[in-house]
Amino acid sequence: MTGYEFERGFVAVVMALSAAKGLHSATLARQAWPESKDAAGKWRKIRNGNPPQELSMRDAFALAATMQVSMVDICAFVQSKELADAVYEYHANAANE
Repeated sequence: MTGYEFERGFVAVVMALSAAKGLHSATLARQAWPESKDAAGKWRKIRNGNPPQELSMRDAFALAATMQVSMVDICAFVQSKELADAVYEYHANAANE
């Protein structure tokens, strides 16, 4: 997994958590970055920019805190999904041999 893929995984987890909590993107952004004049625009660029804006550690921490989830837990989830995918791929390839 590259750093870019990890970052995108982190963003995807935060998006899923916010959706599960019924928290709209703009509301999440304003809560995570209350000092920002355009928090919603910042979050949109991180999520959907082409290329996406990089997610800093500080911003990742603010998003996790807003979701009331440990940043460590989000990082572990992203990493464990990568490991689970690798195991699944291994078993799928082994079954085809």
